[in-house]
Amino acid sequence: MTIMPCLYLLIIIIVLDKTNGIQKAFYSSKTPYKLPLLTLNLPLPPAGFESVCVQILARHGCRALEGRKYDKLTMTLWTQAKQEEVLTEYGRKLGENLQEFIAINDKLGRGELSGLGKIEHQVVTSGKSRTIASLNTFIEGLPSTLTSLIDYEPANQILLYFHDNNKYETYYRKDRQLKNKIRSIEMQLYSKQMARNLLERLYNVSFVDRLANRYNTIIDSELGKSIKNEVDAVRMFHGLYLTGSNLRVEGVESLLEKYFLSDESAWFAYLQDAKDYYEKGPAFLNRTITYDMAQILLDDFFLHSTQCSQIDLKYFLRAHFAHGETIIPFAALLQIPILSDKSTPFNDTYTYNGWIESFRTKCLFIFGLLESISDESKTMG
Repeated sequence: MTIMPCLYLLIIIIVLDKTNGIQKAFYSSKTPYKLPLLTLNLPLPPAGFESVCVQILARHGCRALEGRKYDKLTMTLWTQAKQEEVLTEYGRKLGENLQEFIAINDKLGRGELSGLGKIEHQVVTSGKSRTIASLNTFIEGLPSTLTSLIDYEPANQILLYFHDNNKYETYYRKDRQLKNKIRSIEMQLYSKQMARNLLERLYNVSFVDRLANRYNTIIDSELGKSIKNEVDAVRMFHGLYLTGSNLRVEGVESLLEKYFLSDESAWFAYLQDAKDYYEKGPAFLNRTITYDMAQILLDDFFLHSTQCSQIDLKYFLRAHFAHGETIIPFAALLQIPILSDKSTPFNDTYTYNGWIESFRTKCLFIFGLLESISDESKTMG
């Protein structure tokens, strides 16, 4: 019998959910996964083929705050305003809400899965605790008859933490084209107006004026981060707001939502999306540095797809749990039509299309291997 393998990468994209009515809150890449439709039907293999194995790449579930820049800087700004007696009546309520929000995140553990994150994934990880926890909860959701068949591979940071390399770090931290583009987007007049609208509900006008005119800079030398203007102030606060969407089970999802109007939520989500787009991919036209590094993971998918074609097949399902820094470059490398195939010329600017949110929350990506039922050949996809 002659075996004639032919390798294809099969990607099935299925819309899982659509937003009904007017969207009032926007969470960028922190948007929780949407529940699949109860009637979700995955397409069957084409006639003459059967499924051989499937590989999954998933981002970890919802998590608590990882670092302390957003909460520490926001609380420092609020504390200064309190000491100067420039808080509005609305702003005075913020301090108590911030303290409660910070306490919940500290109790969960910085960067650890939230209650919602533990049920979103019902097996290779990058080694970070939240990806390992995602793997474990994924396994807990499998039928008990399958758990004895699971083979745990060692954590693989080279494969799933590929962004931790000198070339990309130089781009991320020092590239002038990148820094200038992000700054030009963040410091638009509309950004400044949205920031002022929000801040003036919390602080008096003179305090906001000082921020806007850079007379009042909040610096944390330990973190190496700062609030230099009114847009920075809202961006820090918005970072807390985004994480709030992940804390539904803890009961604080809406704790900070009341401070953002819908148009403010949408605009600062766009700013975060734009930052992710230029830092993680697809980014600038004719510059592939944000996603070239994901080739090692794609090669691994093909390698294990080839192994799936062997007679002594080792596994049927191979699941990887990683991070946004893994998922976004990988999606950009795949150049998925509509979702991740749009690089932008430098003189143009990324405009909001929700792709950062969409690939995480609204679509299911399946990498599958199909085998011809015929004895004459095998076709992989």
